[in-house]
Amino acid sequence: MSFELAQVQLSESAFKVEYPVALTLRKTEGYPYLHITLTGEFAESAGIVADEKYEFYIGKGADRGKILLQRDERGRFFSRPHGSGRGITFCCGRVSKLGMQPRPRERCEARIAGPSKIEITLPKWSKAIRQYRPREPQLVVDNDRREQTSMLPKSAAR
Repeated sequence: MSFELAQVQLSESAFKVEYPVALTLRKTEGYPYLHITLTGEFAESAGIVADEKYEFYIGKGADRGKILLQRDERGRFFSRPHGSGRGITFCCGRVSKLGMQPRPRERCEARIAGPSKIEITLPKWSKAIRQYRPREPQLVVDNDRREQTSMLPKSAAR
């Protein structure tokens, strides 16, 4: 067998990370757990360092679809170095409000909300961004008898 060196053109954009945070719901045993990873540059600019306690909050109302991650001496989550780089990782356990199915890693928008505090926009797969809207019952009429048979949607009445 013989090989030759491949001619590849790489641009700066090939190495650029568009969003500074990645979220995933990983499953090992039982329920999936939330895993948050910050790029090294973003973590440094936000003042987030390894081996400190943090807490996170899920947004409600106008902040629906976002989580707030901030340093807290009584926090439940430790920041850990990610790999050999300057990135930071948080393993946050099971968060049922975000979903109960494993989800692949997805990069998310984030902004610095204060010293050692960041606001992360949740990915589309998160349950926390979907708003529950109950269906209104539809009137189903039996065309043969011309009378109301139920208040179920048409698909359920058949």
